[in-house]
Amino acid sequence: YVRMAHDTRPEPIVQLLCREWNLGLPRLLITVHGGRSNFELQPALKKVLRKGLLKAAKTTGAWIFTGGTNT
Repeated sequence: YVRMAHDTRPEPIVQLLCREWNLGLPRLLITVHGGRSNFELQPALKKVLRKGLLKAAKTTGAWIFTGGTNT
């Protein structure tokens, strides 16, 4: 978990993740954006989405970036 300002330059983020956390450079970046309102997914669909996102990240060597909201 990393919290940063919206205008943070990419270089210190990459430095933190690669040098401090010992992550290799990603082959893919996945960004997940939500809406302003609470969007409820059916439990089965939520599970499929979560599993698919994790599988995509693991099999491609991706990093996942989110807006940090829990909606």
